[in-house]
Amino acid sequence: MIPIQHGDVPEAGHLAPLTEAHLGDNALIDRFVRWRNQIRGGWLDQRPVTADGTRRWLQEVVVNPTRMSFLIYFGESLIGRCGFLNLTANQNESDGLVRGERGGGISFMHSANVAGLEWQFRELAIRGVCSKVLSTNESALEGCRRLGYPMTPRASRPVYRHTYPDGVVLRESGDPEQELAGVRLHYLRIEKSDFDKALRNGGKNAN
Repeated sequence: MIPIQHGDVPEAGHLAPLTEAHLGDNALIDRFVRWRNQIRGGWLDQRPVTADGTRRWLQEVVVNPTRMSFLIYFGESLIGRCGFLNLTANQNESDGLVRGERGGGISFMHSANVAGLEWQFRELAIRGVCSKVLSTNESALEGCRRLGYPMTPRASRPVYRHTYPDGVVLRESGDPEQELAGVRLHYLRIEKSDFDKALRNGGKNAN
């Protein structure tokens, strides 16, 4: 369990890892489906998810040694999840911060992010974390800024809209007529030094 410090409260909540014990938790899977489907606009794959697909995703999370996902608790209330993938000796890639329920106020998820990054830099001894964020996802970009991410992208690529019978998928390649005008996919990376500087500047408890 990773404690979440929020404001002056040293353990206002915690992060709990998803494990094989969760594979048979149908209520949790149904909750993940609801969370994911109510906030599809921030994802590249914006098609509705299903319980079967979510169960396969969870299976991959708990057996793949290069990724982890955590449940986010405010007090004893489960309100979201976060995680990472593509872990190497030097870095990993953030994987889908989701706030599914209310709890803790508007800045609690920032505190949860801080707790997760602190743990990753300390326990995994990585040097950086990469994130891919749509230029239209203002809340995600603001969250990155507060954590200390340099906001000049390391790369920025056009986004193409692919339409399928069950919905839309945004990709980094496609025909010219599929390109979304004014929308880019930003590649960001935070180094441990960036994160430490943000904490010294008060970002940890910013409201």
